[in-house]
Amino acid sequence: MYEIEKDGKHLPPKNLNNLKPILDALLDVKCEMFLIELMDINDILKTEKMLK
Repeated sequence: MYEIEKDGKHLPPKNLNNLKPILDALLDVKCEMFLIELMDINDILKTEKMLK
């Protein structure tokens, strides 16, 4: 999970506003696992916290 890819790098979401429709659709089909495709540990932890 990342919000955008720029110059080959995955960028973390600032919030879940743009991703909410996609996340809601995934939850509707009982998807409970998301892969956080980020390299920076702080970005990973921040994104994980948003998803909980």
